[in-house]
Amino acid sequence: MRVICAIPNYNGASCLVNIIKQVVNDSFDEIYVLDDASTDNSLELLYAFKDQVIAVDGHKNLGPAGNRNRILEFLEPDDIVCFVDVDMEIKTPGIREKIEECFLNNDDVGIIGGMILNKKNKPMTYNYGRLDTKTAAFWGGWIERLAILLHFKPLVLPLRRIAKKYTYNVEIRYFKPVERPVDWVSEAFCALRGDVFKKIGGFDSNMRYSEGQDLALRFRELGHKVIFYPNILAKHLELKVRDQSRDRKSSRDYLRNKFK
Repeated sequence: MRVICAIPNYNGASCLVNIIKQVVNDSFDEIYVLDDASTDNSLELLYAFKDQVIAVDGHKNLGPAGNRNRILEFLEPDDIVCFVDVDMEIKTPGIREKIEECFLNNDDVGIIGGMILNKKNKPMTYNYGRLDTKTAAFWGGWIERLAILLHFKPLVLPLRRIAKKYTYNVEIRYFKPVERPVDWVSEAFCALRGDVFKKIGGFDSNMRYSEGQDLALRFRELGHKVIFYPNILAKHLELKVRDQSRDRKSSRDYLRNKFK
């Protein structure tokens, strides 16, 4: 089993060197930087790592999902692909070994998602979750607002069981993270079975947001579990470089219609 690291990049020069230095000190079998036609000096920075990483120079901008799919042509049988966004800061040493151990011990697992912190070092909501139906979004949203209003963990505790039927955001905000099967995990920091990823054709490149939810659903349709795996941890530095014209609402509506 090879465990390879894929770093999607678009104008991430301010973060790129830092994340590369982190992953080259791990024991990944190969490291790829997937560049989505950056207009900054990202590719120039990669020259310093030419013997340590494989630069995939995307001459056409495909967007986040299409850029991640550039790894498809490099996959070998039994590969595990760890996607780490360029604006991540790895907080767990030795993530390669932890990823391999998880997949070796769980033949039915197709995707694992790591724990992500925000810039304030708090667990990031929408790190993993339930299927984003309109019902779940409505009730989950109101329960989360109530939990925020109550604020203190002892007051939030009675909401915990009912909240988990619709959203994991209350769990993420107030309780210790535990390994669990989920409907989806964030594509920003995850690992997946390359053969299944290749079989289903990778991410849906039509999607600007929610492509991780869509991918997880297609893995699950083939009988593979999706697991939140807090044993690997990263911090999201929240670099903003993408065009925001394709909003979250349109992507979620697309997803809901696709899986009615």
